[in-house]
Parts: sequence; structure tokens; C-alpha cells
Amino acid sequence: EQIKYLEEHPETALLGTSKYIITEEGKILRKVIALPNPRKYLFKANAFTHGSVMFKKTVVDKLGYYNELFRYSQDYELWLRIAKHYEVRNLRQILYKLRSHSANIRLMNWEESTLYHLLALRLARDELDDQMLKILKGKGIKSLYSYLNKNEKVFVNKAVACMCMRNNNVKLAREEYKKVLKLNPLDFRNNINLILSYLGKGTWAKVHRIYAGFGRS
Repeated sequence: EQIKYLEEHPETALLGTSKYIITEEGKILRKVIALPNPRKYLFKANAFTHGSVMFKKTVVDKLGYYNELFRYSQDYELWLRIAKHYEVRNLRQILYKLRSHSANIRLMNWEESTLYHLLALRLARDELDDQMLKILKGKGIKSLYSYLNKNEKVFVNKAVACMCMRNNNVKLAREEYKKVLKLNPLDFRNNINLILSYLGKGTWAKVHRIYAGFGRS
């Protein structure tokens, strides 16, 4: 299906698909229908499932392959680079199953993954100068945090807090929510999450499931 689409749409350089999220045992948890034209959204968040993607070799031969500066989010950085010069698309058809499991690399290294995500965006927007690049190579990706603006710091702290709650590290999650509180005291959702952290993971998870249910309705 993807090859057929690429042959019929030669202007498209990269093509992903929709997916099922499955358990470690292969049970379908839910389906995720991808954005057909994700280019605009891509410059906010990753709109492609890595394993579903096909792209033209001639394009990456021209633009380059994975950026070796990246330990995580290498795919996202490459997708952004391609999208700056070519058309990118997703099929709404579900052609991929993504297994969710506790040993997922991104879940185990959430803070670094989030920082690499922001680094990819900065590269795509040409917001990374040689001096910052030198610092990152010398001190590592965590040094990027001090160069982030307020909204970017909030994004990182919220992501880390969410993953800590999922892993039942409530104390650390609470510290991340408090960091967001200092950065943006009027962030209503963060303040609710901070309160929920005092009620425990079970209550936090239940409220999030209810909220997600309303979002799908």
C-alpha cells in the first residue's frame, strides 16, 4: 500500500501509517489514526511511527542520514529535516502494530528523550549556534535545559513528571510538578496533577483515564 502511494504521489518523500498499540502479549489496546498531512504538526511533535515509515533513499542520500549528535529522537530529527524540503504524508490505513512494554527505551530515558526532542526542533528552526553545539558535545544533552525558554522547561518537567507517576516514583514526580508551579503558577492542569500526586498513583491514573475518555468522545 505504501509503495503504491509513493509511486502515485512522486512528490511525497516520506510516508508513515496509522497503527494499533498492542500489549506484550499481542492484545490490541487501541488504534491511533495518523494525521494524513502532518507537516505543520510535525514542527510541534513527532507525527510518525518509526517502524511504519518508508522514505526515498535518494532523499536521505542528499540530506544525510541520522545525526550522530543524537542518542534518542534520531528519527524525529531526520523527519523534520526531510519535511523542510519535501512533502511528507501518513496513510490513515492501519498497517503497523506497536508493542507497548516496560523496557521501551524512550520510557526508560524520558528526560533525555524529551531534551533530544527539543534539540531536534531547534535544529529544524536553525536555532542552534556553534557555541551551544560545542557545549552540548562537551557536557551532554542535559546541559541543554539551562538554555531553554520557560515554555520548553515546562514541557520537559511535565514529561518527566508524567513518566515518574507512571513508574510509581511519586516523590520525584511531585518535585517536577513543583518546578512547573514555579515557572508557571497559573498552569491549571499542572496544579491539578500536583494535588493528585499527594493522593497517590492510583487516583492520578484514574483521573487521567477519565480525562482521556472524554477526549476520545
